[in-house]
Amino acid sequence: MIKRLINLSKSHSFFLFGARGTGKTSLIKEHFLDENTLYIDLLRDSEFETLNVDPDSLEGRLL
Repeated sequence: MIKRLINLSKSHSFFLFGARGTGKTSLIKEHFLDENTLYIDLLRDSEFETLNVDPDSLEGRLL
């Protein structure tokens, strides 16, 4: 993986924007996926539809 020039904090939320294919998902999975991480992929049709139909269901996942 390419060396990044950014310090990502595990104790703060943030938005990650970038063009397609630049490694956003790889970066998140490498640094943040563990047993306490909630990862929601809105490019998965089922995930998108669930939250589109019932946005309040997100609250249940966070609690």
